[in-house]
Amino acid sequence: MNKEKGGDNVTSSLSSQDLKWDSVGLELTDATIICHCRQVNWEKIKKFIKVGATDLPQLIQRSRAGTGCGSCREHLKKILSSI
Repeated sequence: MNKEKGGDNVTSSLSSQDLKWDSVGLELTDATIICHCRQVNWEKIKKFIKVGATDLPQLIQRSRAGTGCGSCREHLKKILSSI
């Protein structure tokens, strides 16, 4: 896992082409909503990861994604496991 804070390498592996959304296989765009309860999109998730939120508790705390119904937590785990 690449944890270089502030560097472009952190999100270089977070290509929307590499990550497929859900079982449907849709590609992520910056506007893709990851957490509907808190309206957290893919662009925001990438920014939080880039500044050091590299595990689920940190990402949830910083972004507030996953603090509503919690259904997006599996997606967040998948995103984090890909970096």
